[in-house]
Amino acid sequence: MHATLIQSARQELEKSRHFQSEGFPGKSRVSARRSAGMAIQLYLSASSILVTSSNAYDLLLFLQTLPDLPAEIKQACHVLTLRVDESFNLPPGSDPILAAETIINWIITIYPESERKND
Repeated sequence: MHATLIQSARQELEKSRHFQSEGFPGKSRVSARRSAGMAIQLYLSASSILVTSSNAYDLLLFLQTLPDLPAEIKQACHVLTLRVDESFNLPPGSDPILAAETIINWIITIYPESERKND
């Protein structure tokens, strides 16, 4: 199951990159958030932390509340939960794809077995 979640997270991250390259930043942000949410589901499940929501936004908010969370992961969660302005833009320097990738890679370092392919 863990490998499947990471594979799905990586596929969703690729969708995010595709949407960004096609000029759809809103869809790209949503896909980046979803990819991080999938990885967070793995982290919480493997850590035996019960969460009642599978919504990526809720999972990002919840992850930020955990003690001893590295600052870079809190920042990545923050980027993925930012609201857009009236023109539907994020603040300058906010990169949802990089933020999602940071979260996914952090979780893989904690649970490297999650990268193994299912047979």
